[in-house]
Amino acid sequence: MRIIIYISFLSLCAFANTQSYFEEQLKNNPHFEIDPALLNPQKSYQKKNKTKFKNTIISKKQLRDLLFNTPDYAYYKNGKYKNKLKVFLLCSSDRSYPCLFLMKDINDDFVMEDNSVWRLPGLALSRHGLPYNITNGSTPTGVMTLDSVMPLANNTKWYGEYRRVILNWIPNDNLMNQFLPVSSKNSDWWKQASIARDIGRKYLRIHGTGNINTDKKSSYYPHFATSGCISTREGKYDGTVYKDQRLLLDKMMTSLQLGPIFSNEVLIEGVLYVANITNKKKKVTFKDIEDLF
Repeated sequence: MRIIIYISFLSLCAFANTQSYFEEQLKNNPHFEIDPALLNPQKSYQKKNKTKFKNTIISKKQLRDLLFNTPDYAYYKNGKYKNKLKVFLLCSSDRSYPCLFLMKDINDDFVMEDNSVWRLPGLALSRHGLPYNITNGSTPTGVMTLDSVMPLANNTKWYGEYRRVILNWIPNDNLMNQFLPVSSKNSDWWKQASIARDIGRKYLRIHGTGNINTDKKSSYYPHFATSGCISTREGKYDGTVYKDQRLLLDKMMTSLQLGPIFSNEVLIEGVLYVANITNKKKKVTFKDIEDLF
């Protein structure tokens, strides 16, 4: 049985033992979820790592190698992720601008659509204005695994109409290196994920949202920021109805040579690379990388 509890911060203040109660539920029930930002916003500031990196922007050569020369993961977990998805989220270091998803299929070919490289925008911004090295901060750069979807598409106000994709950390940096091309192994661009993992950040997902961004002047309109997850566009904006999470799930399944049906969503597996490719205050588009193709 899946238990979802959603409660406002004001209500939480009325219960002295709410934090420990929720932590116990999370420990005993893997399907128990709440919005972590509403659990205890002040705790977000307690686990902070001040490590500074020389350069968090991936170089053009490193990006080319990442896109075209990533390892096959044959030795990690007995090849669990070999011949599965490779998903890339390419971002600006200023996360208030949308990133760009690209994807490779089980044959290690880029997914195509209408004779062009398939792509989809995504937002990796913390709605609390927090950095990657604080709980509920923006999504860190680095490598994560894609491990199926949540059992239910519920709590639709925060997570949208469709099931959310589960993201997990690579357990340590020695194993992380198995996922990196040689040109990236000594680079800093991927190490934010290591810090986020080591401070205990959890429950990162890719999901839509039932919330609407009413600020047309925001740099990420019509996206809606999250508590550290990657969000896809959802809802009606300016006469256009967005269902990007549905598009993403379907494309993941077909790229795994699975039919795009509900029962196959649980079979979604692969690896996600999140990389900052620029410091410019702009959304990332395919034009920023088309010279690599």
